Amino acid sequence: LDQSLAIRQRVHGANHKFTAQTTHDIGLLFASQGNYAEARTHLEKAHTMRRQALGEDHSDTIQSVMELGVLCTQEDNLLQAEPLLKQ
Repeated sequence: LDQSLAIRQRVHGANHKFTAQTTHDIGLLFASQGNYAEARTHLEKAHTMRRQALGEDHSDTIQSVMELGVLCTQEDNLLQAEPLLKQ
């Protein structure tokens, strides 16, 4: 996983949408394994990258916010999940 992310960063740059997608996918993988701390790190980073590269209203950026909300529900943090899922 780290190698694929490193290749994306080298080829496309640190804040390119493809690099953000790979970061996002790694976050989802960690979440599916129950490793919520690593998932949060990657999903938050992907959200920041997407917001900078694509803007707040792009569907990929919105997807990142939604996935962070879902992660919060998996962590039983419903107070944090609600505003994210309402966006």
